[in-house]
Amino acid sequence: MKIIYAGSGEFGLPALRALLDAGHNIELIVSQPDRPAGRGRHLTPTPIAQFAIEKKLPLLRTESINNESLPSADLLIVVAFGQKISPEKVTLATLGSINLHGSRLPKFRGAAPVNAAILAGDKITGNSIIRLAQKMDAGAILGQSQLDISDEMDVEADRARYESDRARDIALSGVHGIDEAMKANRLDALLFPGANGAAIAAKPGYPTVIVPFGMVPNAPAPPFPPGFDAKPSPFGVSFTGMACSEPRLLELAYAFEQATRRRIPPPSAP
Repeated sequence: MKIIYAGSGEFGLPALRALLDAGHNIELIVSQPDRPAGRGRHLTPTPIAQFAIEKKLPLLRTESINNESLPSADLLIVVAFGQKISPEKVTLATLGSINLHGSRLPKFRGAAPVNAAILAGDKITGNSIIRLAQKMDAGAILGQSQLDISDEMDVEADRARYESDRARDIALSGVHGIDEAMKANRLDALLFPGANGAAIAAKPGYPTVIVPFGMVPNAPAPPFPPGFDAKPSPFGVSFTGMACSEPRLLELAYAFEQATRRRIPPPSAP
């Protein structure tokens, strides 16, 4: 897949490395201009720009991406970039634009979401992959991760148990689950009703993209108390794939949206 990657902060480095490791073509990296830093106030590239320089990747440093001519691409990915992107640039790539945000949206929109989660005393945080929208961090949510940051978690004391559980999750859900099923049947993705596939994929850390498809009655058993007027719940389909398959899952989800014309956007992010 041909990708334009817009990022500046260190938060965007793992995603950029993962895209390169997965074999995607980075057509251009766009980052903020060099800024004075350190005691000497020397002009210093952003972490993303520095990585691009070291890896000899095509790099554009600019005060405004909206004033630049960008190459054709399949997808624009934005992570900790620091600039508002115009609608013309958001829709430039064939599959549009997505953003990785450091919170479980809709909580902590805007800058410094990781700091905001810690200051708020949250015990659970994570990341969100969303479509870019003109309202900040308000685009449709395509996928989310979850991380326990509670004080009760002692990373060093629990490391052995964590590594054992992690290895088991990767083996059962990943290597001997999703990987084997997809390779044996030569599949691009696994399709699940609703969000059922998300839990399976979450254990080995594999991606899932959920497309809202309709609304179903909100009638649990046992039922809600009398007078509780529960609204219908969104229902969709989940596309789940192997590690670092997000671009392909987005392609499939977008094709599904276009083919069915049944996508039901969340009221907060049409």
